[in-house]
Amino acid sequence: MNIQVEDFIKDFLAKDRELPPLLVILGPTASGKTALSLEVAKKFTGEIISADSRQIYRHMDIGTDKIPVDKRGGIPHHLIDVAEPTERFTVADFKRLAEKTIDDILSRGKLPMLVGGTGLYIRAIVKNFAIPPENPEIKKRILEELARTGKENLHKKLKELDPEGAAKLHPNNVPYVVRALEILLATGKPKRDAKKQPRYDCLQIGLNPPREILFQRIDERVDSQITRGLIEEVKSLMKYRDCASMLTLGYREVIQYLDGKISLDTATELIKKNTRSFAKRQMTWFKSDTNVFWVNPS
Repeated sequence: MNIQVEDFIKDFLAKDRELPPLLVILGPTASGKTALSLEVAKKFTGEIISADSRQIYRHMDIGTDKIPVDKRGGIPHHLIDVAEPTERFTVADFKRLAEKTIDDILSRGKLPMLVGGTGLYIRAIVKNFAIPPENPEIKKRILEELARTGKENLHKKLKELDPEGAAKLHPNNVPYVVRALEILLATGKPKRDAKKQPRYDCLQIGLNPPREILFQRIDERVDSQITRGLIEEVKSLMKYRDCASMLTLGYREVIQYLDGKISLDTATELIKKNTRSFAKRQMTWFKSDTNVFWVNPS
């Protein structure tokens, strides 16, 4: 284990505190979060709560790079395989389940570890967002506007109303853009303002490998996913092809291949390219939080 990480955690656990501890390990895809979290959990008697918006779905294993049960070293993992691909799973759903799980782990004298790359999930817990309830009427209007004018114009509207929030969201991240607009129009305030007092004392450790190493890992991971059966996995999930869960990295490109629109080589290169772009957006999001301790895991 990285000595710097070990020292961070030892100091964190040794200090006096009023709030219960929560260790957060975050970073872009393929940065080494899984390997580090297993080491830390073993050394500090931790249990892992996945903060990954795709690993919540059952049956989507290879494309989301879930760690197989036999590779978890006996470490309990939570919030993996908790929803069907057809189900809508919101940040509010995640927050509710994650807090319940964290409190259960604490009650058993173990260290809760929130591990993942979905920035909104992590921030909802760390900052204790008071997530406003959905407003179906406003959301319907936004979706009608999306169908009429397209995702670029919808993102432009968010940028006009909330430049700071829009800068953190890519136009392709349509569900998040829609939700951000919904909250803004319903409450008059951006989502980031919906905070309460912290519920946990958090240590956030961010993994930031050199970009060339990160991109190499991404390319190797994609090649491995293809070899391990990503095409067959997507074939078995084609009945869900129109679900939001399937319109994500790896799955949407393979669907294009299975539809005969692109070759397998093109699909593979597209997954690599899109994953690299996604990793850059993840880092932009995470770097906006000045409370993260960054380490180079290489």
